[in-house]
Amino acid sequence: MTSKKAYSRIGLILTISIALDLGLVYLLKYLGNVIWPDGSPSLFTYLVSFLIMDGVVLPFIIFAVGKLPAMEPAKTKLSVGNWIIYVLMTYGLAIAGNIVIVIISLVLKLITGHGEINPLMDLFDNEDVLVRVLSYLFACVIAPIMEELSFRKMLVSRMLPYGEKAAIITSGIMFGLFHGNINQAFYATIMGMMLANLYVRTGKIKYTIFMHMFINSIAALLTIFMQIHMLFAGMFSMIVYMMAFAGIALFFIYRKKIFYINHTDHDTKVIDAWLNVGMILFLIAVVGEIACSFYFA
Repeated sequence: MTSKKAYSRIGLILTISIALDLGLVYLLKYLGNVIWPDGSPSLFTYLVSFLIMDGVVLPFIIFAVGKLPAMEPAKTKLSVGNWIIYVLMTYGLAIAGNIVIVIISLVLKLITGHGEINPLMDLFDNEDVLVRVLSYLFACVIAPIMEELSFRKMLVSRMLPYGEKAAIITSGIMFGLFHGNINQAFYATIMGMMLANLYVRTGKIKYTIFMHMFINSIAALLTIFMQIHMLFAGMFSMIVYMMAFAGIALFFIYRKKIFYINHTDHDTKVIDAWLNVGMILFLIAVVGEIACSFYFA
């Protein structure tokens, strides 16, 4: 299979996944409004979002992408110390990216009068205790497992036959955009590229799953501390930003050792990975979804 055909099929699969997600969410929310005319319970609303994404959409991606030709990366053991360094670098870069997008979002809000909140933080701050508990479970355990299996284990392995660089960068961008909102798209793209690079270098999905769980858990812990006392939240925030600064410093120290590309004669250019029908449809779908989340938040 040519790289153009493979990338086009991947883009088409993710486009269908977005349509499947939006279609099922709106259908079930409509049914919820029919059952509860005065407004669906928040538990029902959030369960719909959780279960559709992690129980239907991501399994569909795993199933559909799994039918494409794959190349598994060579398996290499990673020490605990190196894993911690990698986590700090990823978190530091993601925080830096998040600061940039927060500034951009504020500027856009001043210009357009529209804005959005981070849906993850919104879940963690919900007044319903059961919703908060379930959001912690899904965001910190289930989602990292499902997202790593779909976007790293499946997607990266199907892109690797056509070059490491295109696989790492393209899968990271697709992961970020797939979140469907401005606040998450930028840092999720950075995080996606780092996770893809880690998977390519080690060939072991467990490393990326645990890292994903750890990073998502930081946001959960912050909201827990905020609910206990702002003093605890402030102290935890200081620790988090110290971790981020350390991670950025480590990135500049180790970047050449960790970020390298094994080139082959048949590598696909990153831009060429996007110049096909499936990937263009995916871009149209995610841009539309992000625009809607911004203007109708």
